[in-house]
Amino acid sequence: MVALVIGGGLTSPKGSSEKEVDDLIDRSSVASIVDKLTTFPWGLQMLAENIKRNRAGVPLLGIQVPDGTTDIETFDDATASVTARDARLRHAVRIAVQGSAEKTAASAEENAFNELCRKVLLADEAFQNYRVIRSQNPSPELLPFHQTDGPIKKLEVMAKALNRMTAEDHEQ
Repeated sequence: MVALVIGGGLTSPKGSSEKEVDDLIDRSSVASIVDKLTTFPWGLQMLAENIKRNRAGVPLLGIQVPDGTTDIETFDDATASVTARDARLRHAVRIAVQGSAEKTAASAEENAFNELCRKVLLADEAFQNYRVIRSQNPSPELLPFHQTDGPIKKLEVMAKALNRMTAEDHEQ
């Protein structure tokens, strides 16, 4: 497990991981992925081999599921990015645990929502950066209404729509 994490073969799931393998991935925690890997002979073998490779300073084994199959294959790919290696591993674990699954409307919706959340976080970062730059001006003037009205209205419409789609939290 340590070899996978330190060597960059297993990280927390990224939003682009499913695009990397063009299929759904297992979005479980790192510990859960390792736990699932140890239930398969190929998983134990891959973990053992990657521990040896990490200690020797050799690139980790990659793993993949050929299109249209449920076969798991390991291969040498020294040029694979951390994201690609992680996405392929999480995809293989999902296929091994659940079998091959067609993309569903629910998974498309989940992917779209994850993409929305990612972009909202990026927008928030941009806004925070803007505020820092603006705060460096000792006496910033108010922004003109015509410049802020459109973005404010768009954000309000989006917030109202998302609120209508959100279940009430009864646990508070």
